[in-house]
Amino acid sequence: MPKHTPKEMTQSLRTSGGSDWLLTRPVTLDLAKRLQANCLQIMALNEASKSLEDAALALGIEKQTLVNYIDAIGVTWQNKRTYVRRNPNRFKS
Repeated sequence: MPKHTPKEMTQSLRTSGGSDWLLTRPVTLDLAKRLQANCLQIMALNEASKSLEDAALALGIEKQTLVNYIDAIGVTWQNKRTYVRRNPNRFKS
């Protein structure tokens, strides 16, 4: 029987701009690489007040994946009108 090896985790990432980001929770190294590649784009889409659907489409990922990325990065999404009706506490500051 193969021995289970735990996945390596990290709680920070370095963006392409050279700054270090502390994540809200530990993530696997694979997820950290994906976050590192998309972090600046996510921030730019947030500052442009894009909806979650539009931002996910621009990144080429599913909406729920984007929500998970936002949660891991610890960003408060600016344009959250699609979530306010269904779950008002989702992105509460």
